[in-house]
Amino acid sequence: MRRRLALLAGLLQAASAATVASDILFVSAQPDEPEFIWQCEAYGANFRSLGVAPHRVAMVFAVARGRPASEGLASLQAMGYRVEPFEDARGAAYRTYTGTVRLYAMARFFDRYAAELATTRVFYHDADVAFLRLPEILAGDGSCLPRAAPRLALSDAGAYVGFGHVDRTARAMERSYPGAYDACWAAMCGAFQGWEDVETCRAEVEERDLTGTGIFSQGLLEGVDAAFFAEALERTVDLFNRLRAFEAERPHVEPMPFFDTQLSWKADMFAPLWLLWSEQPAATTATSPDLSFGWATDSRAEASNHAILHMAGVAEPARGVFHKGSFKNESPVDRLCADAAAFDDVDADSASALYVERALDVAVSLRPESAGCAKRAARDVLFVSVMPDIPFLRWQCAVYLRNLLDVGVRPKQVVMLFALKRGEEESKAVSQFRNAGARARTYVDARPKTAAFEYTGSIRLWLLAKFVADDAAELRAHRVFYHDADVIFPRGLPPLLANPPSHDTRPGVKPPGHVTTILADATAYTGAGHIQRSHDGYAAHGVDVWGLLCAAADWEREACVQTVRDRDGEGTGIFSQGLLYDLWDADFFHAAWEVGDAMYKKIRKEEKRLHLGSWGANSAVDVQLSFKADMLAPLWLLWKADAAGEARVDSSLSDEFAFAWATSPRSALDRSPILHMAGAWKRCGDTGTGAKASTCGFFKNEWVLRSPVNALCEDPKEFDYVTDDAASVEYVAVFTRLVDVGLPNGVDACDPALYAGEPRLLSRETRGDGAVVAKYVRLEALEPEVVCEAPNTCETTVTTLEHHSTDVMKDGTTTNTRHEDRSVARTPGDCADLCPHLASG
Repeated sequence: MRRRLALLAGLLQAASAATVASDILFVSAQPDEPEFIWQCEAYGANFRSLGVAPHRVAMVFAVARGRPASEGLASLQAMGYRVEPFEDARGAAYRTYTGTVRLYAMARFFDRYAAELATTRVFYHDADVAFLRLPEILAGDGSCLPRAAPRLALSDAGAYVGFGHVDRTARAMERSYPGAYDACWAAMCGAFQGWEDVETCRAEVEERDLTGTGIFSQGLLEGVDAAFFAEALERTVDLFNRLRAFEAERPHVEPMPFFDTQLSWKADMFAPLWLLWSEQPAATTATSPDLSFGWATDSRAEASNHAILHMAGVAEPARGVFHKGSFKNESPVDRLCADAAAFDDVDADSASALYVERALDVAVSLRPESAGCAKRAARDVLFVSVMPDIPFLRWQCAVYLRNLLDVGVRPKQVVMLFALKRGEEESKAVSQFRNAGARARTYVDARPKTAAFEYTGSIRLWLLAKFVADDAAELRAHRVFYHDADVIFPRGLPPLLANPPSHDTRPGVKPPGHVTTILADATAYTGAGHIQRSHDGYAAHGVDVWGLLCAAADWEREACVQTVRDRDGEGTGIFSQGLLYDLWDADFFHAAWEVGDAMYKKIRKEEKRLHLGSWGANSAVDVQLSFKADMLAPLWLLWKADAAGEARVDSSLSDEFAFAWATSPRSALDRSPILHMAGAWKRCGDTGTGAKASTCGFFKNEWVLRSPVNALCEDPKEFDYVTDDAASVEYVAVFTRLVDVGLPNGVDACDPALYAGEPRLLSRETRGDGAVVAKYVRLEALEPEVVCEAPNTCETTVTTLEHHSTDVMKDGTTTNTRHEDRSVARTPGDCADLCPHLASG
């Protein structure tokens, strides 16, 4: 165990995430057209998620002459962005080439704000980009401005605008069109003063290319001004016209060797750089690895190697890929707002999925409530629960699955982990959950024989260790909402689960060893104060509760108690109900299982010895402290590692995970997003959490062996006793929803096969001590047997097993006892038919 408890040792100290430099202005320039407006909304939202303030995002638009700026620009401005519209007064000679619009708009922008921009670094970029992480070059303090000469740090684009690309194209054309090599270079160099000598031009471009040729429309610019952009515009038009004429005379015809037939359409990438190189030799231009970018055609893994995702390269609509060209006149942000499932068909392993998650999803989440966008769970959240494959938990799984689907969770985001006893097969319910699209998995419960098998909390941590071992890579890219099976979200998902994560809260951003837990508040029943009260009660009987718990965690008592008390100031969460990320090491969960198992055994032994169950609900001592071991063990291990300097652990509580109890009044759901169906001791009259004495709610412990959903299938009035002022009336409403619509892919919640073997209720009564006693029976007919006894006794016997079960529900705990009776039915028969061997003898 010591090895596992030290599993985080040696990991890096956590460091604060990089912050955006305060002197950088993020600028894009584009026409005032629908496709660019939605792209601006998308990249603006993406930038904001990484900490870029909206007022540091300048969106420069060229507005068609004679037209007012579109309403889309006003919408962007209302979002806080700096929107700068300019009338597009380009002449006809400039309009032929669309690439000139950016340089024109930038010249106007730099002219209007010359004084401001002289002391500002500008990150100039296309509108169809998204940051996957903040490039380091854009973080930290800037350098002294203004500059005597321009300095540019650009994204590497040598592969398609570098010297090598131009030279290869010219040589390929030469093979089909003699003289094309020199003509190509002459056309390009002739657009720049001082480079009329082609050899000089080519030599200088090749020399500059050694530092890497950047894409001018994606880079950090210092020391440029309006005059530069105006001149770059002129050179761009000249270069475009020269190359168009050159290309027109030399078309590509199969089977000619391949060459780039669209050099002319890259004129706005060539011209600004070549202008600097030809006329401002003091200018510094270099490519920066920080500004490397992936393409829309890349896989998710390939794109993730870069800080920037450039959504270019997808020429035609294709299955599983986001095609921006399909949205010339429609906004994909609008589509996603109206239909949260709009892009669920995008391949999760593609770069497109990153764009949907990091840009489009974020843009929708930033729209105001008045936009009425459809609510959906954030794509990076997995909803994980762990339980044995038993009837009591199977029906709870069906209920929470239906609820999660109704509040916008995609089926594939729901992970159900079931433990099977050795030799058992999975139930039909598990296969039906899988048919409905959930990720239902089964594992054989192979805990060692020394484990506390009677403690269901033990199985959760043990199974999580198995799951993490199998799926660690996927989990590291996700946030996980780990929850009990008896919870629902009656009023929808809280923002922490519905909105995409900010950059700082995205898994994998913080250094290794930095773990985050955001939990539901459980201080009242797992916090230091609660443990201390039980400790004080036990002390009279010579039991050191703190000592037992700390020893189970292999933690020196004084350090253990002090650390738990210190962390309790942040609040103690319920580990099985909260958001976890960067915690995916199977050894950790195995260690947590070992510690939880040890905690349970040590405390449970004393609970039994002292007969705490008879102390009553009003005792200050928690008579079920042992059953909270799986809540204590993981957090205590994390805090221990943090205290020892082996990890950085951010453990906090969130009101977004506040929960109402099964006994709560319905009004509690106005402030509690989660309904946790625990805590009920009886149907009616439990006023402990604020309900009226007349309030009656659903009591789940009556349904240990039977499904309430099946009961509702058989009798629609089964739960009419639940009053409208009970929180659990909303839980019952999910039963009704299950009965009415079932689960996806035609799963019928009233299918009798789901409840085969379910026992029948014989009686239910309340004893004098307040305990509710329910008796059940399940009949199992064994295979018929033929009995042949000489000389003439021949009969068929059918043995029926009567599985009797009694549940005693008292003080929130259900105790189950079972016994089995046998009855044999005998049916005489004709020996000639049943026992022919007797007749022949």
